[in-house]
Amino acid sequence: MITHKQIEAFRMIMISGSVTAAAKLLNVSQPAISRLISALEYELGFLLFQRQNRQMKPTPEAGAFYAEVERSFVGIERLQRSAAVIRQNRSGKLNIISIPSVAPNVCVELIARATKLTPDLKVALEVLPSQTLFERVSSSLTDIGITTLPITSPGIEKIVLATAPAVCLLPDGHPLGGQDHVAPEDLRDQTYIDYRRSSDFRKRVDAVFETAQVDRKIQFEASATQPVVQMVKQGLGVAIIEPSFSNLDDRAGCVAVPFLPEIAVELCIVHSKQISTIGDIERFINMAVNHFAPTSIHKPEAVAPL
Repeated sequence: MITHKQIEAFRMIMISGSVTAAAKLLNVSQPAISRLISALEYELGFLLFQRQNRQMKPTPEAGAFYAEVERSFVGIERLQRSAAVIRQNRSGKLNIISIPSVAPNVCVELIARATKLTPDLKVALEVLPSQTLFERVSSSLTDIGITTLPITSPGIEKIVLATAPAVCLLPDGHPLGGQDHVAPEDLRDQTYIDYRRSSDFRKRVDAVFETAQVDRKIQFEASATQPVVQMVKQGLGVAIIEPSFSNLDDRAGCVAVPFLPEIAVELCIVHSKQISTIGDIERFINMAVNHFAPTSIHKPEAVAPL
């Protein structure tokens, strides 16, 4: 019968590259590691390592078996993370994950409002890329996520807090600042500051310029809205950015002009459909909905059922 110790010894050799290193990592003797590997090979019915000059070289079979072992360990590690989340929830901590563009403004504003209503509320805020946020949310490894990006996973519940159009951000005194709106053609010869190519928002903006058959002079890129705003402030160029959903946004030194055709952006709270939205989670969601309802730039969509 294959044992956990045998699998652990095999995995450590594959990770560390030697029996000596594996023995140190597992705090056992080298002969003990060798015995575990021999027993595992007997159970499997094939060799995992070629023994040459006191070294163990993985066989092709070992590589294939290791891939399966890693998949199993990923599952175990996910269970461990889930258990940690459950322990935190029991201790009354609200776990929030946010994308970078809304973490320092929207999230901080909502957390401040939540703690005024519940002074002893404990909150853990983590800032992660959008793909990681969706993975954590769909796997129930966090309580809620706050994002402005499209949601496609059937396992995620979306609550739209507010909807607003993207804007063209210009340095103070820019000639386009006096226009009623800015169109793609207006930016043809402008030095342009953009989000990184991996950004979902950039892909939406790119599609608008491609449809208009307008090439931009993209000289600078950034991974979040805040550095884009700072570059515009410094007069490095112009940008199409996500709208501001927070009073904490500091865009002094810039002029925001409506951009057409309109690119609507939704500010959303998301959570796994597997999570029971009770207690602190429910109170936070209701607070956020009430906070944005009177001031949404566009009327928010109906709140999804909890």
